[in-house]
Amino acid sequence: MATLIWYSGYEGDVRKRGMIFIKALIGNPLIIGSLAGAIYARLVGGFPEFIDNTLQLMSMVTLPLALLSIGGALSFRGVRKYLPLSLLGACLKLAIFPSLGFLFYYLFQIDGVAFKTGMIFLCLPASTTIYVLSSQLNSDTELASASIVVSTLLSFGSLSVALLL
Repeated sequence: MATLIWYSGYEGDVRKRGMIFIKALIGNPLIIGSLAGAIYARLVGGFPEFIDNTLQLMSMVTLPLALLSIGGALSFRGVRKYLPLSLLGACLKLAIFPSLGFLFYYLFQIDGVAFKTGMIFLCLPASTTIYVLSSQLNSDTELASASIVVSTLLSFGSLSVALLL
């Protein structure tokens, strides 16, 4: 999120951008929702069945709606324009981070299901939420959509390696 704010349309020095970051952090709906859910789960436990079913149905459409939004902002010109940055981000996300994760899993002797699950999560492509956050924080949505597309295409390789391990 800090990177999205730093390269957004906001002008100002480091202190002003820091304040914008703190405001965005406090007002981030993903963080607010996660905290509210954790507090609710701790205090109350679970939802009534009809609310739980409704929320499950709503959650099924969130990924397709996010992908539609990304597809609306995606253009071949934008992918070509941001290909070097997208490739750099995808290499970090899909090669460097899984390699470091593998090293740490090996050093701390983590194996079995925990190892497999961790490696699969490390090899997943960029999340669609970066597009939503880019849009909310007045950052570059074209770069976000290009990064999602490039990392999704390249994740087939990293996920294949993770599954072979």
